[in-house]
Amino acid sequence: MSFQDNQGLKKPKRSCPFCGGHDIEVYEHYGKAVGLEYGGFFPECTECGCRLSYYHSREAAIDAWDRRFGEW
Repeated sequence: MSFQDNQGLKKPKRSCPFCGGHDIEVYEHYGKAVGLEYGGFFPECTECGCRLSYYHSREAAIDAWDRRFGEW
């Protein structure tokens, strides 16, 4: 479950589990290292820098952020 910001993009609804911050952004990044390509979308708390790994879509990254251990 997520809400939409003023640009119509979905954003995570849950706060950061470490600092309690509410400003969570989802970034898109792609790169190449040691001949391997990587990337996708990842959510990050702009207050403390906590972030998850890459997901194949913006929605999957948001769902992962909003999900907590034991809440499947």
